[in-house]
Amino acid sequence: MMNKTAGNSQAAFYVDLFPGRETMLPAANNSLPGTSGSSKSADPVVFIHIPKTGGMTLYSMIRDIYKHSELHKINPAMESIEKYKHLSQSRKDMLRVIYGHMDYRIHELLPPNSRYVTLMRNPVERVISHYHYVRRTANDPLQELAMRSSLDDWVAQCNLNEMDNGQTRRLSGSPDSVRFGECSAEMLEWARHNVQQNFALVGITERFDETYGLMSKMFDWPIKSYLPKNVAQQRSSIKEIPVRTIRLIEKFNTLDMELYEYATRLFAERLGQTDIENEIRLLKEKRENPFMLWGDAASQYAKEKLRKWLKV
Repeated sequence: MMNKTAGNSQAAFYVDLFPGRETMLPAANNSLPGTSGSSKSADPVVFIHIPKTGGMTLYSMIRDIYKHSELHKINPAMESIEKYKHLSQSRKDMLRVIYGHMDYRIHELLPPNSRYVTLMRNPVERVISHYHYVRRTANDPLQELAMRSSLDDWVAQCNLNEMDNGQTRRLSGSPDSVRFGECSAEMLEWARHNVQQNFALVGITERFDETYGLMSKMFDWPIKSYLPKNVAQQRSSIKEIPVRTIRLIEKFNTLDMELYEYATRLFAERLGQTDIENEIRLLKEKRENPFMLWGDAASQYAKEKLRKWLKV
């Protein structure tokens, strides 16, 4: 076992920025197409990216759909929040998508007509993916710690909030003052409330195509083939992980397990209410047609290179 030297790995996100907590959260605009304007030129979409849920793939798709001037990224740092706060109102009005590693508290800062989306992933898979991602990422400040830690230690001994019901933390909008091991049943209830009432869609990583189809329907997005981003070429399969380790991950992510199950049920209900047969058919056709596949891939690649050149 290693010593608990890591401390809280998250930055002091939103500290003292939102001193009060509303008793009731405002209802989000989570209507289906045909009810209150689902065009991508209408209400801004806010994508709350939970790490290791497939968010980079969705990022690349969003960047390919919208103009650069219509996008704004908020990073988990105070200066990023301040940068958004000091944008002119005319600049804010131009934004169609706001995205980044935020939590739901960001709603207090953003337009009231914003439509929130996120992706959730099986908590055990997400934890394993997070561990291997940090180990292979040279510029990650936690790489050294990950390299000298077993997966068991990474989960239980390193005091990393991301390993302690990280999805519930973000979707409940709980403050960073909630320390490792102190997530509560009340946080789960806040998260469940937000998922049901305040998100236009909570997609499921394991059902990414259907998630994309639903978002396409809701926001009038074009269907394009996509290339998975930030995916490990080699990592341990869950089948290779000892049962005791899986049980340990589940123990530290009990709330996430419940929230994921709840979100999965809501997702299935949404699928039952929305016909995305045409979107899924078109996606399949694009994948099977090499000219369409490489056309979409080339477009995404060119825009990604331009973004890096512009340093945005």
